[in-house]
Amino acid sequence: MISLAYFIFAFLMLRFMVSMSNLLTRQWLKKAPASGDSPVPAGRQHQSHSRPLLRANDTSTRTAAPNNYPGPGARYEKPVSRNVSPPLISVLIPVRNEEKNIGNLLNDLSKQDYKNYEILVCDDMSEDHTAQIVCDFMKKDSRIRVVDGSPLPLDWLGKNHACRQLALAAKGEYLLFIDADVRVKPSLITNSLAHVQRYRLDLFSIFPQQVMHTFGEKITVPVMNWALAGLLPLILTRISRRPSFSAANGQFMLFRASVYHSHKFHSELRCEMVEDIKIFRLMKKKGLRTHTVLSNGDISCRMYGSWAEAIEGFSKNVPEYFGGYTAVAIVFALITSLGFIPVLLCLSLTLSLVFIFFLTLHRIIISILSRQSPLQNLILAPLQQLSFCIMIIKAVQNKIQQQLIWKGRNVYEQYSKRKYHDINI
Repeated sequence: MISLAYFIFAFLMLRFMVSMSNLLTRQWLKKAPASGDSPVPAGRQHQSHSRPLLRANDTSTRTAAPNNYPGPGARYEKPVSRNVSPPLISVLIPVRNEEKNIGNLLNDLSKQDYKNYEILVCDDMSEDHTAQIVCDFMKKDSRIRVVDGSPLPLDWLGKNHACRQLALAAKGEYLLFIDADVRVKPSLITNSLAHVQRYRLDLFSIFPQQVMHTFGEKITVPVMNWALAGLLPLILTRISRRPSFSAANGQFMLFRASVYHSHKFHSELRCEMVEDIKIFRLMKKKGLRTHTVLSNGDISCRMYGSWAEAIEGFSKNVPEYFGGYTAVAIVFALITSLGFIPVLLCLSLTLSLVFIFFLTLHRIIISILSRQSPLQNLILAPLQQLSFCIMIIKAVQNKIQQQLIWKGRNVYEQYSKRKYHDINI
């Protein structure tokens, strides 16, 4: 028992150091440099968005680091200011039954301070007034286009299929996939593109700031960043080539279009329930440049409206926070929920007090990183921990029963169809 207590104590200290690393390395979206100081690699101008896209069999595709590749952590000199047109950004929004959200997002996007962008919305067979709302916005803003979603093929999941259709219709040099339930500030595209150009990224993802109104949301939603920012030094999503250091959020994924079209990520992972993290891992395996950060407030989201919705939604994703290993998630839940018991029973009073101090400080740091109330999260920590355990139980139950209803579709049923389809090919 005492060995277990020391292990739990050491594990807490490790998580604390991870959260401190995220704080000290400032792993959130930063403000773009002033006009004229765009951090593009020296000697390199933006290419026109009309340049040819790389084909899948193109030997120039960047799947491995070239001889002059400076490494994923390299930074680049600021060039002399040039009068070059900014690249076209294609903002791609897959929607299904989003009448409560899509109007707010389109209104936010129309106010971006970045000027050269288009907005494409794929209506994935919505059963509400989503399509009509988008059409109304089209009449007011010529940058908005609708991609009518085709019927869902047998071996695809809905969102992946919608994203692929959007990418095929996009004209931009960069593809920004964004969910309908987010809210964005006018500086989002400018700041994000500056970050991509600064590190010459092929994929940039952001975890939005979470907006919570109900008590049920407050005891569930903070769990996401508590697990993420306490287990993964986010700087390693950029400077390390190891796929194990992967994290992504499908609510905001900004791709270099040539890379996306060359590898067709949503097609390759067409039936993955958690396609965002899987795409990120795949890109690392291919030697592509990636980075994931937390929001600085430029992008926010109210993911769920109640405790039940949050449990259902997070149960779809939580195993992927642990590499897809449900057993690891269960062990983590047990250690973080009940670990204080062997510590208090077996360790000295001094070590027990140190344990409580760093446990508290760890939650405060995560709250600061997430732009959440530290006091609120400390008070609600026991209920958040309980909710986390219920998410894992629900994930196990869904997997056993092969049933997870999302947007009116059983995603496990689609996954089974894909496996059957692959076997018969």
